[in-house]
Amino acid sequence: VKLRSQRLLACSLTLAAKFHDDDCSGSHHYAKVCGLPLRELAELEASLLRLLGFCLFIGAEEFDTYRQILIRAGGPWHRPASSKLRLA
Repeated sequence: VKLRSQRLLACSLTLAAKFHDDDCSGSHHYAKVCGLPLRELAELEASLLRLLGFCLFIGAEEFDTYRQILIRAGGPWHRPASSKLRLA
């Protein structure tokens, strides 16, 4: 399965929604919203889960590390007014 950036983003957001919401919508809903066939989204989810070792949780320290990388990559014009956002 080829992972283009749009498909990777759609799949990542779908997995994140399912991971964080016990009462999430079904895969059919996410496929429709993402504009992907249901089967393709399911294959993408399975591939990404395997690549991640089925581990979707990250700790606060790892979250902050990647947050800082994204802030630096965005340049000064993309920094939030308060850069003290922390994962609770």
